[in-house]
Amino acid sequence: MLDHKRQLAFIAIPKNASLSIAAALQETERPVYHHKAYIDFSGSDYQKFCICRNPYDRIFSAYWFITNNNLHHSADIEFSRQAKQFADFNEFVIKYLSLQELPPCQVVDTYNTNMKTTCHFLPQSNWVCDFCYEPFEDIKIYRYENLEKLEKELEIQVPIHYNKSNKPNYLDVYNEQSKDIIYSMYKYDFVNFGYEK
Repeated sequence: MLDHKRQLAFIAIPKNASLSIAAALQETERPVYHHKAYIDFSGSDYQKFCICRNPYDRIFSAYWFITNNNLHHSADIEFSRQAKQFADFNEFVIKYLSLQELPPCQVVDTYNTNMKTTCHFLPQSNWVCDFCYEPFEDIKIYRYENLEKLEKELEIQVPIHYNKSNKPNYLDVYNEQSKDIIYSMYKYDFVNFGYEK
């Protein structure tokens, strides 16, 4: 999303406060934006930025979103039906997500891949890294866990989180096997964004 007023290019990674940031940049309660990767803005001179999130938290949030919301896109609705067939999040990770083949870096569309999920489950690194899984140097990466820093540096006011829900804390949900699977699948996200196993 381009913000011409502030000369910013926002790389909106799914499940990383994209709706709230878009609302702040557009100064509206109903923002219009699309999840686009760094490569969509690589030719822009605007300051590029994104939000990263703890991969354990993000993947659980994606699961909760897909299984507990009124969805509008047909692909999300279909995937929701599949995800709801599992007893809980851990079973979903162990028996389904672990079997998915993650697409190579910079691929942010699951339709033409062997990964049968939605874009919410793609690694964050796919959105902001080169083919060697290194973050591009001209992108400012903020943390979901510290949006106050983004507000201060970009001089915007992020509204109360739009998709905030009454979901359980991810720390209380994972078992050891699903935690190991997520770490293995999303290792570049842990490394690139400084999150611990």
